[in-house]
Amino acid sequence: MVNKKLAVQFALAIAIICFLVYKANPLKVVAALSKTNPLWLLTAIALFIFINLFVPFGMKLFFNPISNIKLRKWLKYYIYTISASQVIPGKIGDFILVYFLKKEGIKTGESAALIILDKLIVILVALVLAAIGIKVLLVESTIYWGIIGAVILLTGGILVISPPGTALIRKIIGKYSSKFPGFSMAIKRMVLQHSPRLFLNLVMIVFRFFLLSVYFYSIFRGMGISAPILIMMPLFAITAITSLIPLTPNGLGVRESVGLVLFGKIGVGTEIAISAYLIDLTLNYLLASLGLYFFIKNKELARLREERQSN
Repeated sequence: MVNKKLAVQFALAIAIICFLVYKANPLKVVAALSKTNPLWLLTAIALFIFINLFVPFGMKLFFNPISNIKLRKWLKYYIYTISASQVIPGKIGDFILVYFLKKEGIKTGESAALIILDKLIVILVALVLAAIGIKVLLVESTIYWGIIGAVILLTGGILVISPPGTALIRKIIGKYSSKFPGFSMAIKRMVLQHSPRLFLNLVMIVFRFFLLSVYFYSIFRGMGISAPILIMMPLFAITAITSLIPLTPNGLGVRESVGLVLFGKIGVGTEIAISAYLIDLTLNYLLASLGLYFFIKNKELARLREERQSN
């Protein structure tokens, strides 16, 4: 049943991407891709690699209060998580990280708590940036909805760490609460004892949106288009929020649909925008394939070691 549902979601995502390419005119898309400047493309690839090194580095800093995992392992687990995220609806695949951290002796409740806290900060940053984007790209009055959303999210975050909030979470989890030991304590400890680390994480998340904008700026420059980097930051914040909708794997198709509309607001043609997304998708799926390859290889090596030990 799950596989059938996943297949339907993938089919929907591919159908959306195909429709977007058709709408942009396939010949124009091919022309834009074929004329991409190799130097700018290499710059974009270098930035893509840097971003995917920067993220696990930030995760290591954020998780240091409950773990002392080496950066090399964080990079490995991050790539594994990326691989899973490409086939799981919305951003649910990010919680696969809990499975790998459990192998390092970290309680599931602690790792889940920090992942949720990190996601709350990401959404908070995205809401604030999105509110700015709505003001710039759409209607000025709608910025208040973004501010209201940010206030609601911040209030929700405070409630999560309060005694009534943690009690409510335990009640919701019910009989599964024993599988999430240390959840509420991990959040409280992070907020009360490591607040500077939370602020650092917030700054690094803002910087991630900046890096993402520079990355796409490089792709656009390779196609002969110059898009404003600072304006693209709130644009990507809006698409990040829409990709949370668990309609397709990792928001595939949904994110690109919204992105094309928003890029059009800053003068980026449909064929250029979808071409840039196709380059980004190619790099992301190459990274996911690499993660899947190393995961299978490590599983096989572990199996061989067990066989040798048994013999």
